[in-house]
Amino acid sequence: MPLSQRPPPPAARRFRVNLDRDCRARLPGPGRPTVLRLQARLTVGDDGRVVIENFPPNANPDRTAAHVADRARPRDWATRYPALYRHALLLLQDVRDESSSARDTDRIVCVPQPGASPHELRDLLMDMYGVYTMVDVALPRPLAAMLRGWVRAHQSEDLLASLAALDDAIR
Repeated sequence: MPLSQRPPPPAARRFRVNLDRDCRARLPGPGRPTVLRLQARLTVGDDGRVVIENFPPNANPDRTAAHVADRARPRDWATRYPALYRHALLLLQDVRDESSSARDTDRIVCVPQPGASPHELRDLLMDMYGVYTMVDVALPRPLAAMLRGWVRAHQSEDLLASLAALDDAIR
């Protein structure tokens, strides 16, 4: 099967590192510390459900599911601070932890309340710790140079097969 048609190995599907143009411009030079934001994959299904999967390192999916469900509960302080309550409240009808140790997957499914926007719900969930984590790093060279060098060094390699072999080796 051609490389472009193969699904990524499990290790490559774990989490995502988002580096937008502004972030790349702010990355420090060699050896200077920086913080990377690692984020789970959030998708909105055709049925309007928001699925959280492929959690980043140091995230606890069980704790994240509980935190998400807690944000959907009414608060006793809501009448005193209505603007804060509207901002903090997640309009959820249901939160289900569909993780499976047999399949080695972590998956949380969030069902928005009728009339609530699943895309707005996804955006709110993306800002919850546990859906994302932060990692301190000190890079030996600028990130862009490291990525270009890695791609040049490995351009003829079957990267997906190598990542799959690495994933098998560490399990």
